Amino acid sequence: METLFEDLAKHVEVDPKIVLISMVTAAACSYAFALLYRITYRGKKAYSRDFALSLVLLGALVSTVVSLIGHSVTRALGVWGAFSVIRFYRLKVSDGTALTYALAPVVIGLACGVGEVVEAVMATAVICLLILLFHFFPMGLEGPPAKKSEDDDSTD
Repeated sequence: METLFEDLAKHVEVDPKIVLISMVTAAACSYAFALLYRITYRGKKAYSRDFALSLVLLGALVSTVVSLIGHSVTRALGVWGAFSVIRFYRLKVSDGTALTYALAPVVIGLACGVGEVVEAVMATAVICLLILLFHFFPMGLEGPPAKKSEDDDSTD
């Protein structure tokens, strides 16, 4: 296995071990967000397993792309071109919380891709803690009280 990495490193400017560590860390951190999405989901539509799976894959993919780009402007333009080709794929986000869940793996993947693995893990822990905190203790952010309708009679 060691010689495989050495052979690959001769042809690639990035260290494959670092890329692998970045991908695994980004996937693990993104998995934490997918689990939290499942636990805290309160949407109007049915829970989407596909969306949760895409969160995990998104973190690992972004980490890989950023690792491979490195400091190369040419690679960055190539990746931008590839994303332009597949831009027809649109993520249908139902609410702001789902958008946050989609953005978190991207940020974590970016951090892992540039080699800031410790910061990515710390950010995951803090963001997960905040999500749980607001899920279980809305702290006055749950919305206005429901209006009483005329049909409600309190003649119990």
